[in-house]
Amino acid sequence: MTSEELRESGLLELYAMDACTPEEKSMIDSLLSVDAKLRLELLDIQDSLNSFSDEFAQTPPPELKAKIKSQLEFKPIAKTIAISNSGLNQNVKWYQYSLAASLLLVMGLGFMLYQSQTKLKDTEEKLVALNAEKTLLSDNVNRTSIELDGLNQQIQTIQSDAFLPVKLKGTEKFPDARLQVYWNKDSKETYVSLVNMPALPEGKQYQLWALVGGKPINAGVFDLESGKIFLSQVATPAADIFAVTIEKTGGSESPTLTDLVVIGQVNG
Repeated sequence: MTSEELRESGLLELYAMDACTPEEKSMIDSLLSVDAKLRLELLDIQDSLNSFSDEFAQTPPPELKAKIKSQLEFKPIAKTIAISNSGLNQNVKWYQYSLAASLLLVMGLGFMLYQSQTKLKDTEEKLVALNAEKTLLSDNVNRTSIELDGLNQQIQTIQSDAFLPVKLKGTEKFPDARLQVYWNKDSKETYVSLVNMPALPEGKQYQLWALVGGKPINAGVFDLESGKIFLSQVATPAADIFAVTIEKTGGSESPTLTDLVVIGQVNG
């Protein structure tokens, strides 16, 4: 028998499972001693069998042996059937090949099942992550929609005739700074829109001042958030001039003139 015939016969798998006859084992040993490639194939088969055994091995309960033994019944053979040695060998070989093929089939099915379970788990994890992203995106869209609705309402409010727009321009220290104030003389409400303002240092806030007869009056503090319109929490009953300074967080009782950012005259 050649190495190729051995591969096709299935005897190499039986050899790996120690299920060959002594004659077959001797023949395979001879081929393995001269065929390095065949030895590598034998190692692969043994590794596969070991992996399969580790994955699916189960220890039978100790009482199983006694149960099987008690159910076995041995009866005397009434008639001797003569079977030729050649026929017996053929039947044994057929069963050996069938056993090898069955084990390989079970190994293949077990591997396919393992792969299917792994892919299913990956798919479930991806689906959970996708649903989480979808929920987060939906929340962001809703939040953005609410913010836009609020902004549109504010814009409609400050564009009414009741509000007086006041442009505040940058000082010599902050020449590029710009800010817009919308003031309602009747309701005393003051809205602030940041057009272009410098970044705030750590622990600092902007503070709006209303100057009446040269006297500064606190009109509220706010942070740097471009694109937003702020409603001051402090009522502004009167103003000749509006100005903004950089103050400590929480505001100051009087403006820090060295950090005067923008200033503008109230007209009308």
